[in-house]
Amino acid sequence: MARRLVETMKIHHVLVRQHVDLPRFEESVRFYEGLFNEKARLRLTPVEGALHVAQVASVLLVGVGADMAGEMPDVRSAFLVDKLEDVVRDVVAQGARLVEAITTIETGQYALIRHPDGLLVEYVEHNRKNPKDFVLSE
Repeated sequence: MARRLVETMKIHHVLVRQHVDLPRFEESVRFYEGLFNEKARLRLTPVEGALHVAQVASVLLVGVGADMAGEMPDVRSAFLVDKLEDVVRDVVAQGARLVEAITTIETGQYALIRHPDGLLVEYVEHNRKNPKDFVLSE
């Protein structure tokens, strides 16, 4: 078994993050709801007409309007964690690079971190945690 990088850190869930053109957002949400036979457990509209977010099972759909398409970072996964400040400190100490500092959002906080292999990950700590998001917990 691999040695754990940070003893105090626990990743509860890994989400695949998929950017979708905003006009196709609802169609994509319905597709994944049918695929997983599960309704979206999270829906947000941070910027009306420009940015919509939905989580269906392990898929995080990000609907992006034409005006914001060039502004979206190439993030392909999100790690749901507790104690985001500690996680950021510990992951950076292990050789990752902080790309975007901890930012408060409607659902909690997030930070963007680039791993040593180049993977750009959104680390997220939700204020209200969904029990279904603790799939990797003990």
